[in-house]
Amino acid sequence: PSWSAARMLADLARSMDADIVQANGGSTPKHASLAKAIDRRAGWKLVYRNIGDPRFWLSNPVQRAFYRFFVWSRLDGVVSVSRQAAKGLREVYGAHGPAIEVIYQGVDKQQLSPSDPRPEVRQRLDTGNDAVVAVWVGALSAEKRPDRALRVMSRMKSRAEPVVLWVVGAGPMESERAAVAQDLGVSDRVRWVGAVDDVGTYLHAADIFLLTSDTEGIPGALLEAMTVGLPSVVTDVGGISEIVVEGRTGFLREPEDELGLAECAERLSGDTSLRREMGSDAQRVAVIRFSMESCVTQYETFYKVMISDERVTD
Repeated sequence: PSWSAARMLADLARSMDADIVQANGGSTPKHASLAKAIDRRAGWKLVYRNIGDPRFWLSNPVQRAFYRFFVWSRLDGVVSVSRQAAKGLREVYGAHGPAIEVIYQGVDKQQLSPSDPRPEVRQRLDTGNDAVVAVWVGALSAEKRPDRALRVMSRMKSRAEPVVLWVVGAGPMESERAAVAQDLGVSDRVRWVGAVDDVGTYLHAADIFLLTSDTEGIPGALLEAMTVGLPSVVTDVGGISEIVVEGRTGFLREPEDELGLAECAERLSGDTSLRREMGSDAQRVAVIRFSMESCVTQYETFYKVMISDERVTD
């Protein structure tokens, strides 16, 4: 960890008279832990928000040892985005340590309002109004497997009106995307949207949500797709099975089962009534379980417990 970054964080927390410092993601906890070690008189509590399964991203034994003995011992509480991720934390860090609270990510429905009407979005992306659109949203990175999404498209049976794939996002695999699509023979059925600020516009204009990752926590893009009423075809990784109900709000298949993913997407693409029914159920689940209001309430309760010292360690 960076000593200067930790020193800056310690000074900032002291100047703000902070009660809680929350470290998000995989690399920030080490800096926050060092800041707490530097400022021995610090009165603030350190909370770690874990967004993924550490068994996947923390495979190096030296790194694991460092996080277990230096970082984990300085945490006052942990928020995990899924039960599966919480299980991974215990396996990596051991049975003892701070209490882990599972708080699912919240979605602000208002932020997903489309900025352009569906026909206009489709016209801009050279996609017919009657075409079935599968939308893939995420970083074009190795763990998100955009290449798998293209192979799923290539495995779908031919139809009078082929399914069109919109790829929304940017990343390190961007330069090789066109070549992969060309090799698979799906270039004419793929639209490269790039990174956007108004993802809701593209979700509202699509018909199916496709996710092909090797690892996930609780993907925000999936929750957003459910919130706008899209059925999903997803890989069964991370905490996804905790939010997608097989056969009711979407279809889950193992990452290696690309043919199964293609068959599920094909089934949805050919059945408008099924898409509508599953999308409606998905939206209902998202609004009830994953609203921003519910998420904020759970965090408020968790923080109050942290500040009051009423927490218990596992």
